[in-house]
Amino acid sequence: ALIAGTVTHTSTTAAFKPAILLKNSTTYVANITVGVKDLAGNAMASAKTWSFVTGAAPDIVAPTVTSTDPFNTAVDLAVSKSITASFSESMNSATITTANFTLRKFGGALIDGTVTYDSTAKAATFKPASSLAYSTTYVAEINTAVEDLAGNELGVVKSWSFTTGAAPDTTAPQVTSVYPVNGAKDIGCKEAITATFDEEMDSATIFQTTPKVTVTLTGPGLTPVAGVVTYVDKIAKFTPGSDLADNTLFTATIDTQAKDLAGNALASSKVWSFTTGQSEPVLGRSSSFALMASTAISGVAGSEINGDVGISPNGRGSVTLIEAEINGTIYSAADQEILDAIADLKIAYDTAKAKATNVETLATKDLGGKTFYPGLYKTGDSFDITSGDLTLDARGNANSVFIFQMPTTLTVAVGRKVILINNAKASNIYWQVGSSATLNTTTVFKGNIMANVSITVNGGSNVEGRLLAAAGTDGSGAVVFNTSIINIPAP
Repeated sequence: ALIAGTVTHTSTTAAFKPAILLKNSTTYVANITVGVKDLAGNAMASAKTWSFVTGAAPDIVAPTVTSTDPFNTAVDLAVSKSITASFSESMNSATITTANFTLRKFGGALIDGTVTYDSTAKAATFKPASSLAYSTTYVAEINTAVEDLAGNELGVVKSWSFTTGAAPDTTAPQVTSVYPVNGAKDIGCKEAITATFDEEMDSATIFQTTPKVTVTLTGPGLTPVAGVVTYVDKIAKFTPGSDLADNTLFTATIDTQAKDLAGNALASSKVWSFTTGQSEPVLGRSSSFALMASTAISGVAGSEINGDVGISPNGRGSVTLIEAEINGTIYSAADQEILDAIADLKIAYDTAKAKATNVETLATKDLGGKTFYPGLYKTGDSFDITSGDLTLDARGNANSVFIFQMPTTLTVAVGRKVILINNAKASNIYWQVGSSATLNTTTVFKGNIMANVSITVNGGSNVEGRLLAAAGTDGSGAVVFNTSIINIPAP
């Protein structure tokens, strides 16, 4: 349609002024017909027609930040990270400056850096002048002074935060404790060896066997000990495949190929040594018996016997205890259970009797009023506990073994006690008696008596252990248990 307007003319120029504003981005056609004449009355030889296009509408929309890297509240960022903001349109690079794009520690000072603008990506980047701090929160901000190409400022301040990651672990792990401790003595032959680290370790490196074995135990000398390695909660454990040799020096080693979860290896191998004590005689199938004998088992009523009772070769009639007082089974004569128990008992007795390595021969036969530590003790005659109570100190090692050898008798005076301290256990105490043992009234006794002949316990006594008579290869004898209590000890 024709556009309404007015025409004006001066000299050789005619002007058409539209009555309204033309539309943006629209093509228009202007036309001057042959009706136009000069002052002499001559008409135009031909009409003049031409076209033009109006410009686009002016940009009055404020730019926005469409995305950031890192995103708001991002964590574990690298300390070398540059910060980037992408805009909704092309920006005036002259306004993208360090004054308008800033980075600061949360609640702290501004961070030095440079700002660049990529017109193709329509993105501004702040590059810190140096690495950021570890485990620190930073706040990036772009203020409203930045403009697009039309001069429109950012509508609102853009602010976002992020937190850098923790410093990398470059500290070598350490072994903070070992068991047994270096230089320990009298260690039980059933012990597992442990090492505790100051941080979680890569278990694969603990189990590693190539190019070398990480966790080893050797002894005697350089002889390797077979066993199984486990790792749980910072603790590596070596469990020997069989009992360690008694009275032997062993050396444990953790090689430097052991690494923490960050890949840091031990700075140096951890090496420590310990010496085993006496190995315990193995009671085997006799361990369930509280009382054993070959000829008779008798006693005054009023006892409490917690464990099996066995007699052989004599029969059931040779057990005259009140059956209701026995919390266990009575085996006799040719019962297989008592025959098996006797066989194992005789081996245990002979083993205890034959032990001679690191034996301490005591000058006095009275053990009363004294304290003994794990080990092998013997006398040339008899042992008794008369002048005071006997204390057995395991020095904190629950697997420690005490063995007392005597060629003749063991006697405990009235009211005397065997006292266990520092994790000493009755199950690990062995009394190898060459003839007979007597516990007088109201004694408190701990340990396993293996007597070649007989055992007598008088009234009011309390025994945590086993009373095993006729224990030797040629042994024969009875048990008399009068109005007392016996409990088989926990392993």
